[in-house]
Amino acid sequence: MTLKSHSEWDVIPFDDQHAKATQKPSLFWKMGNKIGNLFVSTKRRLTSKYREVTSGINQKLDEEYECLRAEFEADLFAQTEAFEYELKMQRRRWIGIAMITTLVGFLIGMLTAFNII
Repeated sequence: MTLKSHSEWDVIPFDDQHAKATQKPSLFWKMGNKIGNLFVSTKRRLTSKYREVTSGINQKLDEEYECLRAEFEADLFAQTEAFEYELKMQRRRWIGIAMITTLVGFLIGMLTAFNII
């Protein structure tokens, strides 16, 4: 099937564009145009206002998130310091216990070596 076989494509309707172009626009067309322009400008203003409000909300949420994150980080840092201090104290305690146990074992070994016990 070729393009020439369609009869509707063979006929190209030509309107008198020149006659319509010279006519003045009607009152309803002008009113519709004004209302359309008003709608578009109102939509643009509302869109910009919406973006302004949502950007303010998003900025507040980001600030609140950063504040919470900083507070959480400070709490974690404090917990880390407390844990490290507790770990240091336990190490000291067990090193002390190990030294005392070693000393007691050494003394018992000396006493048994000299047949005092």
